[in-house]
Amino acid sequence: IERGRRQHSVGVADNGPGIPRRLQAKVFECFYSTTGNRRQGSTGLGLYLVRRNIESIGGKVTLQSEEGQGCTFTLALPAAPAEA
Repeated sequence: IERGRRQHSVGVADNGPGIPRRLQAKVFECFYSTTGNRRQGSTGLGLYLVRRNIESIGGKVTLQSEEGQGCTFTLALPAAPAEA
């Protein structure tokens, strides 16, 4: 978690298999799943909803990933204006 004057950032990292660069933009699309297997519980809605909701309040979601080295998702959220 990083606090800033205009925005705050929250990073979430894992040590999973990572996401190939060619698929990174697609993971935010509605109903897209890298596993392609809905029987294992993936609907392809999670990251789509995260990005849509964060952007609706003026924030941004970014992804950094290398295949075999996990992923880091960063959520940049607008800071509330300072009270007078």
